[in-house]
Amino acid sequence: MGMLLLIVAGVLVGQWESLKLSLRVRHLEELLVFIKNMETEIRFSSVPLLPLLKKYSKTIPWMRICVKHMESGEDFSGSWKKAVGQASGVWEKERDLLLRLGEGLGKTDLQGQISHCEMIFKLLEEVLEKAKEEQKNKSRIYQTLGAFGGIAIALLIG
Repeated sequence: MGMLLLIVAGVLVGQWESLKLSLRVRHLEELLVFIKNMETEIRFSSVPLLPLLKKYSKTIPWMRICVKHMESGEDFSGSWKKAVGQASGVWEKERDLLLRLGEGLGKTDLQGQISHCEMIFKLLEEVLEKAKEEQKNKSRIYQTLGAFGGIAIALLIG
């Protein structure tokens, strides 16, 4: 029974690591949708940042932190940095790009903000492609290593 539990634990660890890769891809896709939608709203309706962020805070949890800080009177830049810093499930590369996005919003004219959104969008697209490739290549490996690792530990202990 103990050996079976070790094998199952190994399989679950492999599945967990594989799931983390899938979640990263999904998170990046959500960020890309957010940035493209934000760019469109800035371009065509000049929506202020707070209502725009409120709208997307329903789908991007860490954005709620930014909205909360802004509603309490803090400026956008500080609120954005705090929110991105507390965001869970965000890898370092994405965190850096999100911080860069926050640095450019609300500080330039309309065209400058649109260009900034486009640049960050393109950089995040590259990160997404690499993440998809990593998911494709490593997902199966993690699952296999988890299963074999659980079997090996069970055999060594048993």
